[in-house]
This record gives sequence, structure tokens and C-alpha cells, in this order.
Amino acid sequence: TGNLEIKAGQFIQYGDILSGYSVRCNNISVEDGNVNGEITTKRGRIDVKNNVNSGRLVAQNGIIRVAGIVSMNSYVESIGGDIIVETVENSTLIGRNISVQSCVNSIIVGETIKIEKIQSSKILGISIVIEDSEESTKTGERTDIIIPVLEIADKRIRAISHVLDEKKKAHDQIEEKLKKMKENKI
Repeated sequence: TGNLEIKAGQFIQYGDILSGYSVRCNNISVEDGNVNGEITTKRGRIDVKNNVNSGRLVAQNGIIRVAGIVSMNSYVESIGGDIIVETVENSTLIGRNISVQSCVNSIIVGETIKIEKIQSSKILGISIVIEDSEESTKTGERTDIIIPVLEIADKRIRAISHVLDEKKKAHDQIEEKLKKMKENKI
């Protein structure tokens, strides 16, 4: 795969996305292959059936799903969306809502985080659920969990940010309708 920028609504990748290469599109599904490079989407979702090895997945508002392992210093980010991962090892996940089955030696930052098994990781979130925390194999390693206390100013900023996001969506819809009307000469 080379560097691709795809304008279609949906793209299905068969084969690896190699290190040093990137794919930009609305929605992408990697059906058969690993991600060693980068996938970026602004509004869509990313669905990887296999592994992410030293890769980078960024979906600003969409869902990112990885059925395999996210490992080898991979970076997965969905600031306005969800991240659903089977296994994460030695990597970073940043998102709004994060769900992980197994986490080892990783950094996870999000608003709502749910982890089934965790070992030697750093977690920062507003709401965190951990079902099973395993003991580290090395002495000195531990799992650190940080839950920040939101002050009134933080809550106001979040509320204003939410309202602005809704207004932007409404504006985008009006712009799209206007564009269609101009195309139809109405």
C-alpha cells in the first residue's frame, strides 16, 4: 500500500498497511492484514480485523475497533468517539469511551474506561471500571489509576463545548442543504 487519500464513503483494505504509509478516508475496514502504518478519518469509523503493530489510528469523532492486538508502541486516538480493543500491549489509547479486554504496560486516557484485565499500566479517566488487576511480573511495576476531580469551570467548559458541537453539526447540515439547492438551481 502507498499513501492513499480516498474520497469514497467506505474503503475496504485487503492486505497490510505498511510502516511509513498512510490511508485517509471517511470509513475504512481492514479485512485481511495488519496495520503498521497510519489510518486517519475525520468523521468516520476505523475497523481492523487483525493487528496494529507500531501503527497509528486516528478517528476524530468515529468508532475505532480492533479485533486483534494493538502492540509495539501503537497509538490509537478517537477524542470524540469510542475505542473498542481486544488486547493492548505497550501502546497508547486516547478516546472518549474506551473498552479493552486485556491491557498490559499501556497508557489509556479517556472519559469512560472499562478494562477486563490489566497489568502494569497507567490509566487516566473520569469513570473507570476494572474487573481484574493482575500482579506485575517485575518488581517496581504497578498499575496507576488517576481520576481527576472536575471543578465547576471544567464542567462549564464541557457543557459549552457540547453545545458548540451541536451547533456545528446543525450548521454543517444547513450548508449541505444549501449546496444541494444550488446544484439543483433552486
